[in-house]
Amino acid sequence: MKSTNYIQLLKRLVSAAFHYRASLLIPEPVAENRGLSSFPGKQYGSFRVFSALMMFAYADPVRAEWVEWLFNSGLSFRTKDNINQSFFSGQHQEDYFWSGFLSGGRAYQLDDYTRIYLNSGFTGDLHHRFQELDQYTLGGNATLTHKFGLGWQAPQLNMTVSGDEIFSSSKLRNGEKIISSLRFSKWLHERIQAQAGYRFDYRNGPQLQREIPTIPSNVFDLHGHSIDAALNFSVTETLRFNVSYAWRWGDIVSNNLPTSVSPEITNRVHALVEDDVFPGWLYSAYGTTQTYDAGLSYAFWEGYALIALSYQHVETQALGLNYQSNQVHLGFNYSN
Repeated sequence: MKSTNYIQLLKRLVSAAFHYRASLLIPEPVAENRGLSSFPGKQYGSFRVFSALMMFAYADPVRAEWVEWLFNSGLSFRTKDNINQSFFSGQHQEDYFWSGFLSGGRAYQLDDYTRIYLNSGFTGDLHHRFQELDQYTLGGNATLTHKFGLGWQAPQLNMTVSGDEIFSSSKLRNGEKIISSLRFSKWLHERIQAQAGYRFDYRNGPQLQREIPTIPSNVFDLHGHSIDAALNFSVTETLRFNVSYAWRWGDIVSNNLPTSVSPEITNRVHALVEDDVFPGWLYSAYGTTQTYDAGLSYAFWEGYALIALSYQHVETQALGLNYQSNQVHLGFNYSN
């Protein structure tokens, strides 16, 4: 990368940090009339979820056997060959981008088998070609873990809820997201761990002027359900290989040129709006997504640091059409 590109990257990181700090001082108000108003995230906003988590994270521990401070950070490089998620191969757009995160919080040991982790975090994405997709999030999460017995063979259950505010360079992609999940894991062998999970994801975006009077424009008012299964193989004490599969059903978003989508299909979408990043329109509709993932990770610095390489293949079907995308991810994580 040329020196000028490094300077541009630094400027964008500084700009993101400035807006992040401003968002702490003046949080964005939650808009009225954004649909599904009875959903808790709509009424209070994910910024309130973050505030509530911080109140518990920094309060004095009560009836906890021990308290531990947590810190996690990471930086990754990703490539994606259909970043606009188009149904038509001739309209696929490619890009690579940098992703980073910082999080901190506390862990409480509630009893011999149960812990709770409370974290707040900041994430950011910086794209090479489509800089309008640059975004950062501010949020928090809580995870309750329970182990069913002693020893490495005892199964474990994790329950997580998270809330994030999304600040995007694309005005269409601003909003809030809330995710809740359950995950069951068990070591089948001293080198093989199996996992299975369920996840509910919810996101809402801004209300915009309709392109077609009879079709809503809130393409990023989305929710979906996922189930997944994974296997982790410990090749050595520091090297691990993992494979996973996930099936999601719910709302999907796809970017396509209006001339390539028939009126019959257009009349079946949940929402559409002119895209402010890619040529064409954004469509949201009910669909199913299958995700296949395989990767390697290597731990070092006495287990505090990790480098990982993974490949992901995604297949989505909706409106009688389908699209595929592939992503390569190289990442570095550090945790205390």
